[in-house]
Amino acid sequence: MDKHLLVTLVLPPSGPIFLGLAGLLILAWRRQLGTFLMAAGLASAYLLSIPLTASLLTLAAQPYPPLDESAAENAEASAIVVLAGGLYLRAPEYGVDTAGLLTLGRVRYGAFLAHKLQLPVIAIGGYLDKRWKGARTEADAMADLLRNELSVADVTADSTAHNTWESAARISELLRNRGDGPILLVTDAMHSRRAVDAFREAGVDAVPAPTRYYSAPAPFTIYSWIPQQDSVTQSWYAIYELLGRAWYAMAH
Repeated sequence: MDKHLLVTLVLPPSGPIFLGLAGLLILAWRRQLGTFLMAAGLASAYLLSIPLTASLLTLAAQPYPPLDESAAENAEASAIVVLAGGLYLRAPEYGVDTAGLLTLGRVRYGAFLAHKLQLPVIAIGGYLDKRWKGARTEADAMADLLRNELSVADVTADSTAHNTWESAARISELLRNRGDGPILLVTDAMHSRRAVDAFREAGVDAVPAPTRYYSAPAPFTIYSWIPQQDSVTQSWYAIYELLGRAWYAMAH
């Protein structure tokens, strides 16, 4: 089964909905099991949509604190690596594919560090929407933003990798060829643990430089228990990354 289809079917909101529907479908033949599945689907849909659950999941999915500037300087990093996080496809206002929201947040922080620490940036990401005549890869879109909108002069775009593991292997190859030392690895705070693990497994001395943090645990107020759209997104991302770490641990 296609990975993206499987993720869509299992994670919220689809997973709890399909669980409840499965219970409804078998209710006439297996009353106890059907009732249990319906209750489980409803309960999981509720729990994964409230701020309290989303915040608790975030605690497990965001292990790294923000980068300390003095620690970054002491690390003597040779480059900043910014991982792609998707495209804004066929953007009508630009006429080409450009950086999506996740990628945009990472690129902005990468530019901030580049100006602060005077380091070169490697933008890596190979996704390409071939259906669109103005298509370009994530890395090309990121490099365009860095050079033309964020005034970062020393930018390398690499479009050969299509996921985190491939990005780690490719950066390892580039560093060996260039003879460079440690890198600052820019990605979402949720994604940083899985990314750092992949890079270190590939032999890259990666210093986590997380960005786009989700909120700290919500206080115990009435709003902590009321379903919200943002909480569904936050829960989805946290579960996706926690499952991704488990998969990497088993597969690699």
